[in-house]
Amino acid sequence: MKREERLIIINNLRAYGFIDSQIAGILGVSRQRINQIVHASEQRARAKTHYYVKNKKLIRPTVCSECGNTGKIEAHHPDYSKPLEVDWLCKACHTLKGEFTRGKQGIRHGTHRGWVLGCRCRPCVKASNAFYKELGITH
Repeated sequence: MKREERLIIINNLRAYGFIDSQIAGILGVSRQRINQIVHASEQRARAKTHYYVKNKKLIRPTVCSECGNTGKIEAHHPDYSKPLEVDWLCKACHTLKGEFTRGKQGIRHGTHRGWVLGCRCRPCVKASNAFYKELGITH
């Protein structure tokens, strides 16, 4: 059975409420294989980006493009069909970007109309410091 056929079957079974482990049992493959089939384009984009960074054809910056923090910078793919067009983000901003994109983040972090506890970007740190100062709390 071709990957495209399996993908159609997987999507149909998911529409009926089956979970990946049940689908894996039906198709006779592992749950991890189901994940590989469903997210193949994402995996190809990550692999291509990794290859280009490793061979120094794509340079990983040392600062986050969102907040300016230094440290370990990760590649964020806004569009997996363009694997070399990435946003370079620190771990905190990458996590928040993913949660904001998936709709799990309650406040609108990207617009900084609120602040996120634990986020180290400048607007959030400034807002949290002002909040603590207003309450008279030193941290």
